[in-house]
Amino acid sequence: MSNLGTNSAAAVERAAPVSVAVPEPRAEAEGALFAGRRTWLPTFFFVTGGHKCGTSWLSWMIDSHPQVVCRSAGRFLGVQGSSEKWLNRKKMHEWGSFHTVAESWLSGVSEDEIELAMRRAMIEAVMMLRTPVGVRAVGDKTPMFYLREAPKLKKLFPEATLTAIIRDGRDACVSHAFHMLRREEPGAWEDDAAFAAARAHHVDGTGPAAPLFNDAVVRHTAENWRTTARGSLKARDTFGSNYIGLQYEDLLVDPAPHLTRVFEAIGVDASEKTVAKCVEANSFEAKSGGRKPGEADPDSFVRKGVAGDWKNHFGDADRAAFKDVAGDELIALGYEQDGTW
Repeated sequence: MSNLGTNSAAAVERAAPVSVAVPEPRAEAEGALFAGRRTWLPTFFFVTGGHKCGTSWLSWMIDSHPQVVCRSAGRFLGVQGSSEKWLNRKKMHEWGSFHTVAESWLSGVSEDEIELAMRRAMIEAVMMLRTPVGVRAVGDKTPMFYLREAPKLKKLFPEATLTAIIRDGRDACVSHAFHMLRREEPGAWEDDAAFAAARAHHVDGTGPAAPLFNDAVVRHTAENWRTTARGSLKARDTFGSNYIGLQYEDLLVDPAPHLTRVFEAIGVDASEKTVAKCVEANSFEAKSGGRKPGEADPDSFVRKGVAGDWKNHFGDADRAAFKDVAGDELIALGYEQDGTW
């Protein structure tokens, strides 16, 4: 059963999934854009975590469930152009000032409350656009921003489950570096020659030995990971029992029990058979075209699928830089016992 909170009885009642027969496999909605929307509304949930911490893998497994849709990445909060910018507040308050509105539709409701309801409604509308009728739960996976904006997300969706995945920040640093090299996006390198040398050696396999990253890249990635680590602790306190915290390393060992927790929380079938299908469909072998975990392809989004790869790439200077920025968070999250690594 779902462990959704009871912050707002009305919100929970509205968001609770109705009992419907879900097609297998799920079929796209037919007819008009809003067909069936007035009689059917799913549970809404959110998935987040650090960059290159396994959020894509987790969302793929969740989305494989026949009763669930989980897409990427709505960025509904925390960036310019997000839902906070969608509403013309001046016009909304102007409308709310009409006595016929204030005395009827807004009777007992503040303008701040109706603004919040409108913002939620806009997000819901976007999430429902391509959601097949009959799906029991629909979610969005957006890295980082839901951790940074956890209180705002909680106000908008007080009954929602927030699932966050985190990974050893040093492995995230390595994965991020390969990701940027593969996409030919220098980002924080700030040195075209160093970037070209790193790509030639680590991705193309054509150049002489070169560092995977430089000090600027390590510090930039460590700062992002530190924000993620701190944000996960804040989100845990904000969402309480509606927060599910996962570690990438645990999913590598066995994702099934953790996926079961997520499915139970969002109120969908969490049977062993269903969970096993979702895991199998998104295994490293399935997503990498047959490679085993540890068999790296530096030019693939699904690169290596292991933990601890940072030890193959961090030099003394890289260790010092990461410790300086996010060493305390490594200890706080249990990745190190002290700073002697």
